[in-house]
Amino acid sequence: HEVTATYTSLKPYMTLSHSNAYHAKPAKANLTNPNVRTENLRFTYTVEVNDASSDVGYLSFDSIVLGDGSIKDNLGRAVNDTMRQAGGKYSLKWQAGQVNVDQTRPRIDRVHTDLTSAEYGAGHLIPIDVNFTR
Repeated sequence: HEVTATYTSLKPYMTLSHSNAYHAKPAKANLTNPNVRTENLRFTYTVEVNDASSDVGYLSFDSIVLGDGSIKDNLGRAVNDTMRQAGGKYSLKWQAGQVNVDQTRPRIDRVHTDLTSAEYGAGHLIPIDVNFTR
């Protein structure tokens, strides 16, 4: 079924199952496709400094927060926005597997080029690859 999510000023969001250690608040995934009739609402989570989780998921069955908005079907009926059991079949964790968020900074592992030792002049391109690792 197609639905449309609308709001006035407080965009609907999904409360995620991990917190930001610095702000001590649950992470949020914001609705990114309001006012569009669709079969799939899309929520986007932007990782912030100090966010960390070994397994991203939503918090509970009532994780969709409508704010001042609504989600309705094409006949104008409010949808049942109760989420499936967190971690259960068809939940985010079940579907996506283990999605990790960490603050480990990548480091340069290797810098190389496929060119051989030779002389290169103006106009020559020298490709340089930089590989990163954790």
